[in-house]
Parts: sequence; C-alpha cells; structure tokens
Amino acid sequence: MTFEVQDFIPEHILRMEAYVPGMQPASPDIIKLNTNENPFPPLPAVISAINQAAGKLQLYPEPSSRPLREKLSSLYGQSPESFLIGNGSDEILSLLFRLLLPDGGSCLSSDPAYSLYPVLAAMQNGEILNVAVKSDWYLDLAAMAARAKESSRFIIITHPNAPTGLIEKREDVTRLIQEVPCFVILDEAYMDFAPAGQSFVREAGTDFPNLIVVRTFSKSASLAGMRTGWCVGHPDVIAQLHKIRDSYNVSLIAQAAALAILAEEEANRARINTICQTRDAFARTLQQMGFTVLPSATNFLFVKPPEECTARSLYDSLLSRNILVRHFDRPGLRDYLRISIGSGQAMEKVQKVLGEVLPSA
Repeated sequence: MTFEVQDFIPEHILRMEAYVPGMQPASPDIIKLNTNENPFPPLPAVISAINQAAGKLQLYPEPSSRPLREKLSSLYGQSPESFLIGNGSDEILSLLFRLLLPDGGSCLSSDPAYSLYPVLAAMQNGEILNVAVKSDWYLDLAAMAARAKESSRFIIITHPNAPTGLIEKREDVTRLIQEVPCFVILDEAYMDFAPAGQSFVREAGTDFPNLIVVRTFSKSASLAGMRTGWCVGHPDVIAQLHKIRDSYNVSLIAQAAALAILAEEEANRARINTICQTRDAFARTLQQMGFTVLPSATNFLFVKPPEECTARSLYDSLLSRNILVRHFDRPGLRDYLRISIGSGQAMEKVQKVLGEVLPSA
C-alpha cells in the first residue's frame, strides 16, 4: 500500500503559491533597504520593558492582551472590546480572511497592493478580484465601489498603498466606505509616516460599522522582529475574531514591548519625523538624478530609474555593492524599484553609489 502526502492535502492548497518575503541576508555588510524596516533600534524604555518581562517567561501572557487593548482604547477613544491584538498585523489579516471570506468566495483589492492578500485568499479557496490602479498609480476607488456593489465579501486596501507609497484623499476613502454594502479593511501599516489626520482608527466600528483598520508595531515602532499588530472595528466583529485566534497568540514580551512604545509617543514621533525628513531629502536627490519618484506617505520610495538604466540592472549593480533594495519582477512593476528609507548615513552611501553606477552620472 502506498502513502502519498498530497492525497491528504486540499487541492486548493496544493495549487496555491506561497508568499515570498523580502530577502533577509545574514551579512552585516549589507545596507538592507528591501523590507521597509525601521533604521532605529528599539527605544531604551522598550528594551528595559523587554528585559523585565523576560524574567517572567515561566508564566503565560495575558490571553487577550487586555492591558494593551486598554491602552489603545485610551489613545483612540474606542472601547477595549473594539481592539484585537495579533502576532504581527499579518496574523490579524489572516484571521480576517478566515472570518470574512467563506470557502470559494471573493473579495476586492487593488493591483498593486500588499502581495500577501492573494495568498490569504487562496488559503480559503477564494480569490482576490483586483481593480487596477489608475495611470497615475492612485487607486480607482470609484471602480472598486461599483464592483463591490455587484458582489464582494469585503474590500481590502493598503492605505497608504504598497509598493507605491501613495495615500488617497481622505474624502474619497470616506465615500467608498459609506457607499459599499460590505466590509472595508484599511491596512494602515505605514500610516505613521503619512501626514497627520489621515488615519481612520477613530471612526472604525463607530462612525462606520463596516470599517476595520489594521495597524502594526513593526514599521514605525522599530518592532518588526517582535511581531505585534492590532486592529480596531465594531465590537461584534472583534468578538468573532477572538473565537478563531490562538489562545495565547501574543507573547508576554511582545505585549510588554508594545505597551512601552505607546508610553514613549513623543520620543518615537521624533524618530518618525527624522525618517520622513530623510525620505523627502532622498526623493529630491533622486529626482535631480533623473529618477521618476512617486510622492510617498510611507518609509519607502517607489522609483523609476533614468531611461538609460533598467530597474533590474540597477538592482543588480546596487546588490553587487552591498546595497539591497526591492525589485518586483512582474508586469506593471518591473520598471520600478522600491527603496526603504534607512539612516541618513545609509542613504548618503546609496546616493554615492548611484552616482558611480548610473550611466549618465
């Protein structure tokens, strides 16, 4: 009798393609600008909180991250029952797809958007119905609204978008949320790098019962390695998410680190402002070099090299000089590079290398 593993695996899992994360090189000599990590290490207060929590690792963490939910409640004016904490925002997204996308169903997103979404849909034997961005790379929100009215379980939008870095007008997003007869998920992973007043955290579940906002501590809080994220929405949908999450899904150390960074808002905001200033200065430099640079509300830039240089060749040239950026080798994106914003020193190094490798420099 033969045993074939694939005979016991669902067909839709065998068919799906796995998510491919950005390269994580081990060499310390690499200037790593490919996964939108924060160039600053965790704040000293966060390190202190982690060290204190490490002495209690014999204990299980608070199962629902209640202290962290209460802190978010006090910051954003929502009830603690409106928040769910996850093992990174990716777990939150996975839970939302499990809850809202029935077997074989479909949801809407833009193209391009965060490349994890199609994987999460495929895991549910569902699909993403993509609505192409407009010629200026902004989302076609009107087309998304029209298609959602025909049939869709939910719309998911990366806001600001990735990999473009663009942010939509607040009134346009509001109109979409109000018009569609389904859930709208705003993935605000990069919102802390956007202009003030653009987030929908305070309106999720209250002003807009169909709105769920997802956030992360990975980018702006320097905690990518800790894996902590959260979402806010109507308490009724959050209660259903609690049913399907792991019983102790966020570690004791991760909860302590997240609480500590929320208590250091002023110090962390100063770092975020520095990253944004570095981003804007580097964008001006690239434009002077002949790059097409999309306006960014994130901690990265989406850029097209000068005509005499392809994105792939420039990617290879930078990598040969220990600078790693992101190149998406797929239609519509392969002419562009995504460059994360590192420290001022790192970006000066990139500028210097670009001056050496660009044909017209």
